[in-house]
Amino acid sequence: MQQAKALKDKVDTPRHKEVVLKEHVQPWIDTTFTITVNIEGNLIHIQGMHAQIQGSTLDIEVTEE
Repeated sequence: MQQAKALKDKVDTPRHKEVVLKEHVQPWIDTTFTITVNIEGNLIHIQGMHAQIQGSTLDIEVTEE
């Protein structure tokens, strides 16, 4: 019976550490994901604006000739 308890303790200790670590790290992972999504959205917006500006610049250059 003590062998089973010792084995269970050996298995439970790493599992407990994993659960505690995950609980502490998960909010950071969620925040990082949110920030990354926002940055990607901003980059897409900036790329669209850049394309519009480039298109406007090309129009201006063509009409100036």
